[in-house]
Amino acid sequence: MSPPDRQLVLSPQAEDDLADILQYTLETWGESQMQVYGKVLDDGLRMILDNPLIGFTRLPPPVAGSNSPGVGRTV
Repeated sequence: MSPPDRQLVLSPQAEDDLADILQYTLETWGESQMQVYGKVLDDGLRMILDNPLIGFTRLPPPVAGSNSPGVGRTV
């Protein structure tokens, strides 16, 4: 269960995207599948809320001229 002092805040665009995803699922595969998929999405959001440190730390981009492979080259 999520601590009461923590809440997940979605941007308006994220809320719109989730609504669009569920609407598309409803129109394409029906209400039953929309309910299943909606629960999967809800569970994923809840996991993020319950585990705020989930994921990885993004390192800063390498600096051109450093010894990092591929930096400063077009591949």
